[in-house]
Amino acid sequence: MLAILFIGDIIGDPGFNLIIDLLPQIKRDHDLDFVIANGENLRHGKGLTIHQAARLKDAGVDVITSGNHIWDGSEGKTVLENMPFVLRPHNYPLSNPGSGIITIDSKKHLNYSHLLYN
Repeated sequence: MLAILFIGDIIGDPGFNLIIDLLPQIKRDHDLDFVIANGENLRHGKGLTIHQAARLKDAGVDVITSGNHIWDGSEGKTVLENMPFVLRPHNYPLSNPGSGIITIDSKKHLNYSHLLYN
């Protein structure tokens, strides 16, 4: 069985700091296979920066989902263009940067991949 943690909206610096501080140990303690987090509200409650996305990835988040607030702020487009683990809403037109779907291989070597999307 896969162990997946989904973290809802991480909002602002308090939520960001909590995830950065606690997630590595939670991931080890529960032998998590995947961590998915919604990060569209990290930048002062609206938006996501490159720095924040990279720090979440380093802390153990495998996929960052988003919604309409990913476009708030100056870095949302750049994040989506350069960080394939950050997903835009899947129902947005293909002309938007980024992707709404990602395939990730499981460390448990299952016979299928899991499609994760927002």
